[in-house]
Amino acid sequence: MKACVLSVPAQVTTQPLQLREMPSPKPAADEVRIAVSACAICRTAAGHIAIRVARGRGAEVYVCTRDRERHQALASELGAAWVGGTVDPPPVRLDAAIIFAPAGEIVPPALAALDPGGTLVLGGIHMSPIPEFPYDLIYRERAVRSVANNTRADGREFLTEAARLRVRTHVQSFTLAEANQALIALKHDAIRGAGVLVIG
Repeated sequence: MKACVLSVPAQVTTQPLQLREMPSPKPAADEVRIAVSACAICRTAAGHIAIRVARGRGAEVYVCTRDRERHQALASELGAAWVGGTVDPPPVRLDAAIIFAPAGEIVPPALAALDPGGTLVLGGIHMSPIPEFPYDLIYRERAVRSVANNTRADGREFLTEAARLRVRTHVQSFTLAEANQALIALKHDAIRGAGVLVIG
């Protein structure tokens, strides 16, 4: 079986993954072995899928993101009402906001963009430290929530809604041998839409 092996932790720019032929694992009696034909690259699809679903629900979408050439252009193409830089204030107060980037420094400006009673969702599994901010950013019942891993039921419900809304994603595929290039592209925000490693 082929695998990309990380022998020593290193910067992605050094291309640390090594493509190797490995022995196939032998599952124990209470385990299963599965064949993987494709694997999504984390952090590449959530934002544009969220825009499609929110628009499908009738929401007006405002997008703050750092990359003008790719992410901002894609957000506009997907129907965002307004697109600006990461910490640019939107032209209206928001009912809710979600942060996909693992960057704690974005939390205070995102809270400042909320209407009273608004909710800020932190969408990552990890995040850099959130800096101290004045109490008035959460005053008037503004809320900050983190997310947990989704259940299978959550996945089924989402896929049903995505199918109903006819959500289509932009996909950029990489072979397993191109895994290092995929990580470099991810680091430089060079993946337009969803990144996928094709194993087969």
